[in-house]
Amino acid sequence: IAHNVPYLRWLLAAPAFAQGRYDTGIVASLGAYGQDRAADPAMAALAAALHARNAAATRPAPAAQAERAWARAARETALWGASR
Repeated sequence: IAHNVPYLRWLLAAPAFAQGRYDTGIVASLGAYGQDRAADPAMAALAAALHARNAAATRPAPAAQAERAWARAARETALWGASR
């Protein structure tokens, strides 16, 4: 599987990124990516942890899923009536 993990580690290790001084032009402002630039593994771990936290925050809670299932069942019953 092809991936760009080394490049992303390099990008996350950039001082401008770590200090929050970045925008959509950060890639151009950092200059050329090269294999001689060492990435900080801690930055990659931080990025992975933040991604996991954000992904978990966007998932609905199990109770909310169950509530939606009951609401859908109630709507179906109302639409189809007791003949079902």
